[in-house]
Amino acid sequence: MGQQPILGKKNIVKKQPTQKPRKDVDIQDLKIGTWNVRSLYRTGTLTTVVSELDRYELAILTIQETRWPGSGNHKTEKATLFYSGGSRHEKGVGFVVSDRILNNIKRFESINDRLCLLEIQAKWFNIILINCYAPTEDKDEETKNDFFKQLEVQYLKIWSKSYLGTLMQKLGKK
Repeated sequence: MGQQPILGKKNIVKKQPTQKPRKDVDIQDLKIGTWNVRSLYRTGTLTTVVSELDRYELAILTIQETRWPGSGNHKTEKATLFYSGGSRHEKGVGFVVSDRILNNIKRFESINDRLCLLEIQAKWFNIILINCYAPTEDKDEETKNDFFKQLEVQYLKIWSKSYLGTLMQKLGKK
C-alpha cells in the first residue's frame, strides 16, 4: 500500500503500520556476547547455546565454528539462529537472536563461511554487527589476505562499527 500523505500536505508522509509489532531496542539494555562453540554439528549443542543465551539474559550471541553448511535461519523455542557456512562441515559463523528482539532484526547477510552481519533496528538508529572468524596464523598468506580484504569491504560499508568474533586465535602449544 505504501505511504500516504497526512492532511493533504504533500511533504508530510505517514508510515503505514508494519505487520509485526516492534519494541524499540535501547542500546544500553542490549546485551551481546560472543562464543566459539567449536561445532553446532553435534546433537544438542544448539539447545545448550540457547540455554546459555537465556541464562546470561543475552539479546544476541555471535557464534563461530558453527560447522553448518550453507546459510539461512533456524527457529528454536526461545531464539533464532542465523547462520553462514561453507559447503562442508567446517568453519561457519552465526548469530543466535533472542525472541524478545527478533522483530527488531532488519537484515541478516551471509557473506561467506567466515563473515556475516546482522542489522538491528534500535530506538534512535540501526546497529550493524559484523561477526567474523579469522584464519589462524598457521594458514597461508593468501587465505588470510582474502579474509581481511572481505572484512575491510564490509567495514567500509557501515559508518558505526562493532567487532564481535574470533580474530587470529590459535589454541594449544606453539
